[in-house]
Amino acid sequence: MKSFVGWGVRGVVSLALSVSAAACATSDAEIGFPAGGHSGDGMDVAGSPADPAAGSGGDGLGGGVNAGQAAPAGAGGSAGQAGAAGSLAGAGGAGAGGVAAAGSGGAGGCPTQYTMATHVVMSVTWSGSLAITKGSGEVHVWTKSKFNESGSSATIESMSCGSTLPEIQTTAFAGNKKVLPEIPNAAWDSANMPKFAGTATKSGSTQTIESGIALVGLTLPNPTVAWPSATSITGDDHAADHDGDTNPGITAVAKDGGGYSPPPTSIGQTHVADKLYLATRNVMTMTASAPGCPETITGTANVTKFENHVIGCHVKGGGECTSSEASFVDDNRTVYKVGSATFTSKLVSDTATCADVRAAIP
Repeated sequence: MKSFVGWGVRGVVSLALSVSAAACATSDAEIGFPAGGHSGDGMDVAGSPADPAAGSGGDGLGGGVNAGQAAPAGAGGSAGQAGAAGSLAGAGGAGAGGVAAAGSGGAGGCPTQYTMATHVVMSVTWSGSLAITKGSGEVHVWTKSKFNESGSSATIESMSCGSTLPEIQTTAFAGNKKVLPEIPNAAWDSANMPKFAGTATKSGSTQTIESGIALVGLTLPNPTVAWPSATSITGDDHAADHDGDTNPGITAVAKDGGGYSPPPTSIGQTHVADKLYLATRNVMTMTASAPGCPETITGTANVTKFENHVIGCHVKGGGECTSSEASFVDDNRTVYKVGSATFTSKLVSDTATCADVRAAIP
């Protein structure tokens, strides 16, 4: 039976993220003034040595981290050598000239435990409000996931690794400014960043990954409940400092300069917010089809939730936003409507960091 990397990592991926996008059931996503979303899913792999006695003339899993290119089927070649620990998994030795990659091998030359980096690109639109004009653009999210297969199913442990958002134009009432909140890479690299559980299944050459509900910047006793209000998140003590900067939620920094301005905290524009504290929930299902054990796969994603709130903010040149200022920014957040979405996933080392994930699929 082929493994997910024979079908998932080297096969295909259909990822349902809670953060975390492609042919998407049109869904409304509430983003902080535009708040930052994150989600997606990658894949993480273990690294126990492959069985060198496993194949004569079989498929070696080539091209992985520290692994060579896959050898063509050989005729009764000598047993392959185990690859260096920490590289992509592969089943036992390949045929003549083949090299088995490290990891926990599965049948058919594909690993059963592996790490995958994923980059999701969503086409989004949003309506206007008192403070922002309607518009369209792209949202990018990066995730890393660890897969552990058993037969035709797998368990997944994922984490968000990055996001970028389209710029927003404010209305004349809000100063006719361009606004672009950016979540620093260091925030995603925080040791506090949560992990979320999911599952994956395969049917023929089609892989479907339900990666679970990704909550960043908050916790919920029941993560499937209706999206709470910003005041409910803070008032019920559900805000979480996942980037470790002592502020609630995950902090986005408003771009300032070069034609960009931080968002106003009131219609009077007496103050602007240079930092936005965000809470997000993302869910998506990613699907793809690819036989064998490809190192890179592409497919579509159905983003069912892309929800966000601004649960607090910081005034430029001052202190924390008042509750009314934070509410103004949140009330004028961008509510994204996700149209189509695509994803690319790539096998990475089981020791890959979020920085490695972003670099692997820029």
